Formats: sequence, structure tokens, C-alpha cells
Amino acid sequence: MNSQYLLSRKLAGNWESSVNLFADFSCESYLSLNLFCKALKESGFIVSRPEGHVVYTFDEELLEASVIERPNRFVVSVRQDSRERRCHLHDPGRLMELIYPGARVLIRNRKGEKTDCSIVAGFNNGRWILTDSRIHSEIASKFLPEGTKSEVKIGRKRLDFNNGKMYVEVKGSTLSMEGISVFPDAPTVRGREHLQLLRRLKAEGKSAMILILVFRDDTRCFLPNEITDPEFSGEFYGCIEEGVELKVLRFRLEGNSIIYSGTIGLCKREDSRIFRNDQ
Repeated sequence: MNSQYLLSRKLAGNWESSVNLFADFSCESYLSLNLFCKALKESGFIVSRPEGHVVYTFDEELLEASVIERPNRFVVSVRQDSRERRCHLHDPGRLMELIYPGARVLIRNRKGEKTDCSIVAGFNNGRWILTDSRIHSEIASKFLPEGTKSEVKIGRKRLDFNNGKMYVEVKGSTLSMEGISVFPDAPTVRGREHLQLLRRLKAEGKSAMILILVFRDDTRCFLPNEITDPEFSGEFYGCIEEGVELKVLRFRLEGNSIIYSGTIGLCKREDSRIFRNDQ
């Protein structure tokens, strides 16, 4: 069987580990895989920024606290100094490596219906990692051309951005496994539907892009999390095969500012071993 046939069969759903298959190929050795290789190239659509560029600054003072418990997905009880507080967590992910009893977090004062603060970041591997997904779109917009529209409605669905024929969906990654950024950290039906919509738009002759924002600078490459959500991973690789562009931007939090730390790409073959270990 030739390589193109093997690739199409894997991506059609008859596959056990698309990561392992993709890692067998390189753009240099298999130039016929132009759709896959296209996702690895720099996109002219993204606005170039220098590493070290500040993309967002919090106006409020960021206060350190420790987690007491997480009674539900969006509420975290913390202890700040000697005071117990209830904070809003604007991230539906599991965040098991960031939000757990005793974990260090940064909070800001922000009044809600049942909370009086908001979780900004969690501490892991010697660094603060952003956990507030409300500002993902604002950060992403710093890398998109002037005139780009946000929250674009397409039928009953929405995508994050549109500019001319280009449609962009943004995903934020906080989870790292052995230096590899992975997404999602919890099953996401909505995320899978976004990718299906990108594939449909591409098939209709439009341009489409997956824009991954990685909020930690201790990562060297990216993989979709095929153990936590194999269906999302299947759609991801389907997007790649069909010419949907991919861009992965990396950031770090220093003081009150989120700073751009450059781009990373898809991982190599040897990195796929993380999915053969328990998460």
C-alpha cells in the first residue's frame, strides 16, 4: 500500500493511533502528502509579532492564594492570607494539574453572583499558567489582520473569527505532558463540532485555520489529546488532511502581563509515547 492510501484510511476512522502514523512521515520524504505538510508551514494570514511582545496586561492586582476545593467546574474555594474566598473559574477543563487542594493560584478581585474573585492562573512546573479563557479571543486578535470579525455566526454555530474567506477557531491549551502541549484536557463535543464546521467551510472553497494558544513556555510541540478525546483528535487530523491550516502560539505569564513566546509545531514520532502511558 502506498503512503497516501494509508494516510487516508487512518484519517477515515480506521485507526488506532493517528499520531504514530503521522510521525512516520516527513514533508521531505513524502512530498505527495502536501495537505499534511501544509499545516506545518508558516501561514501568511497570521500577523507576525516578536518574541517578548506583551499581548495582554491585567489592570487589577493579582493576589496569590491556595486552593481549598473545587466544588464544581466554575467555582473554586481558596484561602488568601487568612481569608476564605469563593472564586469564579472561567475554564470548563479538568485542570487537574493546576486546580487541586493546596495548589497555588493567582486571583483578582471581581464580584460575581456567588463569588467575589476570579482565578487568573495556576502554578505548575515553576511557572504561572493562565486559566481565564475569557481573554483568549483578545489575545488571538493581536495576531490577526485588521478588519477581522469576531464571534461569527454560521447557521446555528459560531466560530471565533472571520476575515474575508478565512475562518479561524481558537483553542487554549494549559496541559503539558512531558513537555508536550495537549488539547483538550476533557472531552469536548463543542470543540469537535467547531472542527467539523472548519472542514465543511474548507470543502466549500473557503480557507480555515485552527489557532492553538499554549499558555506555558515549557512546551516544545503540540498534539491533540487522543486518549481523553479520540473523536476530537480524529477531527483534528481530518482537518489537517483536508487543508485546514494550523498555527500554535506559545505564551508565558510574567507579573501582570501575558507575553508571546514564539511558535511551536506538531510533535515528532518519539513524542507519541505519552499516549501509551497513564494520564
